Amino acid sequence: MEQRLLWDMAKKLCRRIVFAKAPLIGSLVVPGHFQLLPCKFPNAPTSTRFGSVPLVMEFWIDDLENPVVDLFPKDLQDFTASKANEFYKLQRLTRLISAISNHRIQASLPHSVDRGWQMPEESKPSAAGGTSKVVLFGSYEYPEMQQDLFIHAFSLPDAPTVRLVNHKDYYFMNPIENRESPITFSQEMFRMLHNYFNVGKRARAKLDVVARLICDGVDLHSSMNSLSFLAYVSSIETLASYHYRKAEGVEVECHGCHSVSDSPFSCEKCGKPIWGIKAKYKEFLKRHAGGHEESQALFSRIYNLRSKIVHEGSLLLGNENLFLSNNAKGEKERMTHLITQQASRFALANWLLMSAERDD
Repeated sequence: MEQRLLWDMAKKLCRRIVFAKAPLIGSLVVPGHFQLLPCKFPNAPTSTRFGSVPLVMEFWIDDLENPVVDLFPKDLQDFTASKANEFYKLQRLTRLISAISNHRIQASLPHSVDRGWQMPEESKPSAAGGTSKVVLFGSYEYPEMQQDLFIHAFSLPDAPTVRLVNHKDYYFMNPIENRESPITFSQEMFRMLHNYFNVGKRARAKLDVVARLICDGVDLHSSMNSLSFLAYVSSIETLASYHYRKAEGVEVECHGCHSVSDSPFSCEKCGKPIWGIKAKYKEFLKRHAGGHEESQALFSRIYNLRSKIVHEGSLLLGNENLFLSNNAKGEKERMTHLITQQASRFALANWLLMSAERDD
């Protein structure tokens, strides 16, 4: 009873403005954990000309989980630790939603020329004519913002649940987000989130890493194609390694070179037992993303492209030119890049639906 009372006292509600590329018409409410809502504050600035749409995230933190911030003065440590805890959790939640949906929800305004403040507010004539002014980008502020973000209880959503789409179609049927298409989620979204919150701490920490890698891939998708592609593949490898961490049926012969004497999997050419990361990657995707021969061939091509980038220094064409002319290879790589993004999301989503269980 005392422990429960202590936990309730340490629990703190938070409300923050987050950002997406598409508008949110409905609401995503996960009782006891968080809710994502349209931003309807009357004074919150918004415009169809801005690339980012403000949304509202409500969630809670536990001050008993505050990180150590001993680099700060002692009189600021409690406040700083609580704020750090709040930001870290907001990052985890927005990345999780982004990793199992087709929408990148960001805890802070993306680095872009989306929004800015003119400094000073009144322009002054310059020596060269015109006006002299400086614009500070990457800021979202308005006078009533602190008052709007004050929270003592979760809001009562006045919008219906966001539109849910058939799970099998969701990730590969028009997955590119834009301002004209409102946010949607898979019809299995609530079950995925329920399973995420119910796995053990070790599994949840690993899932947070996977979600981070997928989001890094999304954030770098247009600017650093090759690194983005590697982030997607790495997210699959990370989850595959965790999924097969017990390696049932595998007998390791040498822990130095990781050769195996027995394994449920064997080389297609020589028949020898194998159990490396590539074998885990292929078996994991076969189970969680598609077992058809066509899908398996695609996943093999993706891994071969990953190996060329990592081991041979190859780069996707998007890192070398701006696609100013028609290029069949470049178009094929763009499509492979996009499919890899969605395959990483689909694999994580299906793992949460099929394989998530408490590990401690």
